[in-house]
Amino acid sequence: MKPLIKIAKEHCTNILKLSRCKWLPFHNVRHTLEVFENVKKIATYEGLSFEEQEPLLIASLFQDTGIAKLYMGHEYIGAANALEFLKMHHYPIEKIEVVIKCILATQIPQKPKSMAEKIMCDADLAYLAGPNAYEKSLALQKEWGLFLGSRQMDEEWKLQHLNFFENHYFFSRYGKSVLEANRIIDITPLEKSAI
Repeated sequence: MKPLIKIAKEHCTNILKLSRCKWLPFHNVRHTLEVFENVKKIATYEGLSFEEQEPLLIASLFQDTGIAKLYMGHEYIGAANALEFLKMHHYPIEKIEVVIKCILATQIPQKPKSMAEKIMCDADLAYLAGPNAYEKSLALQKEWGLFLGSRQMDEEWKLQHLNFFENHYFFSRYGKSVLEANRIIDITPLEKSAI
């Protein structure tokens, strides 16, 4: 791992561990590290060199750091955190632009334009195709209740999340071939629970 990625990883982990993110059931250090690993996996599958992967890996670390201050719209704060950190480390401006665009592309509804943004978006929502998709959905429901005061009934939440789950599509080749196949398999518990 390049020194800057290692420093960024430590920096972002500290932001999350020393803020309200430490008690969040979904958007916590574990989620950030999962997105980081997903970026590596998807970018490698897509044939990106390490130099091309570097700004995506940095973006994955900063993406949710804004939740330490703001829940809805946290991507803008995460992008600002990344900008400040990367300027301090004299990171090339063209790579800083990639980092910022990747972070902002993860806003829902996702509308990625570049391959880097597509990889970032797929890495962020890869949990939808994971073995624990249903459990993570419940963690997100709990988090919305804590953070947004959402009082959705269980059935209403399940139907809303099932709708999101069924209508989401992945953007990268990896997402379309690997994640999509797993998402179709893993949707069953959510469908059953919404009935």
